[in-house]
Amino acid sequence: MAQALIPQLVSLGEAAVAPLIDALSDSDRPYRNRAVEALGKIGPPAVPALLAVVESGPKAAKLGAARALGAIGDRRAVGPLIRMLDSGREELGVASEALSLIGDPSAVEAIVKNLGEFGMETLMQGCAASFGTKAVGALVTALASPSATVRERAANALGVIRDAQAVQPLTHAVADARPEVRLAATLALGELGEPAVDALVAALVSEDCRVRETAAAILGRIGDPRAIGSLQAATADAEPRVRDAASAALSRLQT
Repeated sequence: MAQALIPQLVSLGEAAVAPLIDALSDSDRPYRNRAVEALGKIGPPAVPALLAVVESGPKAAKLGAARALGAIGDRRAVGPLIRMLDSGREELGVASEALSLIGDPSAVEAIVKNLGEFGMETLMQGCAASFGTKAVGALVTALASPSATVRERAANALGVIRDAQAVQPLTHAVADARPEVRLAATLALGELGEPAVDALVAALVSEDCRVRETAAAILGRIGDPRAIGSLQAATADAEPRVRDAASAALSRLQT
């Protein structure tokens, strides 16, 4: 299928859907990609056939159908794409991106759970950015996941979204049992900026010296004078790197 043929196929509308669906299983990747592009441009008339492929088609066709459904943005695809998340790593990535394009918040919890468990950090943050504040509730729920990896990824994603609603749950996560979650929550609070200053000041007395050090450095970057007294106290911390971070933060605040 030549690139130049795509507008002609799109102009045929529903009549072109069946041959294009067949093309999703072709062995030639560029050919499949052009079929995906054409199906995406045909739009809603292609959705029923694409959904059937996502539910029961071969892997290559299923991946192409998911990409086309993401391009179309039809919410009828949400349920089948959520089910596709459990099909394998590649399917997870493609389905997550498609769901992000559709933007239905009911998909967020499933995306967070699956991407977190697979450790697909970059993709998860991209999905969080796409969903924006619609993802906050599901990500906050994920902070209570039994999986430390999911909790860590959820904290990172909340930092990407930068919604002040996340301050309190992230503050609780700073006291998580796992050090990687504590650090991720502290860094996420730093991304929230001024609304998180009180939480970051509280983190200066955490039992975790990495959290204390990170909180001090972030407070220096934010530059809010409310932190000065606590940073002065932190210059007497038992850990040299915390003392150094607090001193550097104070220098920035007092210049």
